[in-house]
Amino acid sequence: MFNKVHTVLGLVDSKEIGITHTHEHLSEYSDVYFKVGKTEDEKQKSTLPWTLENVHWIRQFPYSHKDNLILNDEVTENAVIESLKGFKAAGGGCIVENSTFGLNRKTAFLKRLSEETGVHIVAGTGFYVAPTQKESTLNSSVEKLTEHIVSELNNGAFDCPEVKCGFIGEIGCCDPLDAFEKKSIQASAAGQEATGAPVSFHPGRTPESPFEIMRIFTEAGGNAKNSIMGHLERTIQDPGTLAEFATEFGSYCQFDLFGIENSYYQTKPEIDFFSDAQRIGLIQSLISEKYEDKILVAHDIHTKHRLEKFGGHGYKHILAVTCPKMLAKGITQDQIDKILVKNPATVLSY
Repeated sequence: MFNKVHTVLGLVDSKEIGITHTHEHLSEYSDVYFKVGKTEDEKQKSTLPWTLENVHWIRQFPYSHKDNLILNDEVTENAVIESLKGFKAAGGGCIVENSTFGLNRKTAFLKRLSEETGVHIVAGTGFYVAPTQKESTLNSSVEKLTEHIVSELNNGAFDCPEVKCGFIGEIGCCDPLDAFEKKSIQASAAGQEATGAPVSFHPGRTPESPFEIMRIFTEAGGNAKNSIMGHLERTIQDPGTLAEFATEFGSYCQFDLFGIENSYYQTKPEIDFFSDAQRIGLIQSLISEKYEDKILVAHDIHTKHRLEKFGGHGYKHILAVTCPKMLAKGITQDQIDKILVKNPATVLSY
């Protein structure tokens, strides 16, 4: 059992999952991040048709276009299927789906998607950020939240009991941390202790947030070495601070926004969003500090505009574009294999 990955189609030997992206979305929707301007012109742009002349605006302001945020309708499901087939053709083996409670994932679709494409899919459990939750969930105790997590891992997803979740995450955290999110972190630690499952975190948008999350998690009994800290290229951009975080906790460091080449970050404009070249630079800094066994990568595709059908790069981007760039920058094939194959298989096995 310790060498098995818990996919939506059942247990798979960790040696069989192959090249893995550890933070993607295949089915989700939340209107919490919808940001429409106050002027009539901005409001009209929120419903722009998907035409070539509109693509740049949608890329620049992805959270201001209503349809762009819907990743679980029929049109998008077809686009996801085609994109995942491209990932498979490029050599991809496994996608880790991070849409937790609050993001309206259709778990039955994940099962169909895996069957149709031949790609292994691992579904996550747990809770996304507080603004996506109903009042009843926000008021739940740590014990009640833990019960939900353990049940989805052991008995099946709440919306599709025939599919068991295979890890805990993404556990959504804001900055400052909401009281519910603190309970969610503590519940993820308890769920990990009960099952052995790895935990993946979505930190707040400050360099301090990953440190705070990990301290709460470990104080609650969580195993930092069996956890993943996501979105690090938009959170800890200084190599020295990144090395400090990796040293203090020993968690997996995930760079999961590959394919976004736009320095303007709509969610927090004061942050300069990194390019793929800068992401690779952070990875190189960790490799130089001997942390190559703790690095993971992905795209975090969660909007339409990043799928090929809507003018985006799709799930194959890392394999088609990033890996050749890594080799050109001096990262070895053995190190790439660790990042894409060995490290994901290790963290996902329990």
